[in-house]
Amino acid sequence: MEAKDVLRIKAIKDSPLYIVSLYRVILTSIYGNNDITGDNRYRWTDDPNSTKIIIEPAWNEDKEQRNKRPAIYISCDGYGFEEIAIGGNRYGMEPVTGAEIRHTRITFGVSFNCFSSVQYDSSMLAYYTSLVLLTAEQPIRHACKINDISAPRVGTTTLHPNDKDTWVTPIMIGISSEVTWFNADIVRQIEDVMFNLKIDNNTVRSIKI
Repeated sequence: MEAKDVLRIKAIKDSPLYIVSLYRVILTSIYGNNDITGDNRYRWTDDPNSTKIIIEPAWNEDKEQRNKRPAIYISCDGYGFEEIAIGGNRYGMEPVTGAEIRHTRITFGVSFNCFSSVQYDSSMLAYYTSLVLLTAEQPIRHACKINDISAPRVGTTTLHPNDKDTWVTPIMIGISSEVTWFNADIVRQIEDVMFNLKIDNNTVRSIKI
């Protein structure tokens, strides 16, 4: 069995990075249609040379594009897992392969940082964006089977610590969702590794390697 087959995510919709990308699509649609601002200053297009605003996940590495203002960058703030069933997270068996299916809960935060060279624009972008987030809560919960999305919290507009010519206003939301994955014989393999452990010169290694 190849390593890529040991653990497979059943649904990409469970991924925090999927949620980040989903919010990006929602915001580009709203700012692209000019439905919320009524102001062409924030009009988004998919052409980085003509768009009035950049809306991207924080992992975007295009340096020239990242310097464009105003901009909204979306990021996942880390996440944690928790059991939702007594005695583990067993969920059932996959009908084709017979692999065990596991099910658990994941909680994570999503940040929307609104950048502008003008303090007013940074604050207004955060205000408009927070309204979009409030409106999007129910449709996203239904489409992605998310348990809970907290109301957005808008932080103070401040100068960016690494760029004194840029103002930034953060928005934070919290999400609780469920994740399902295939357990393709991974428990047996881990038990096999543990059984064959050996301490050699204060180093733990497997005697099979």
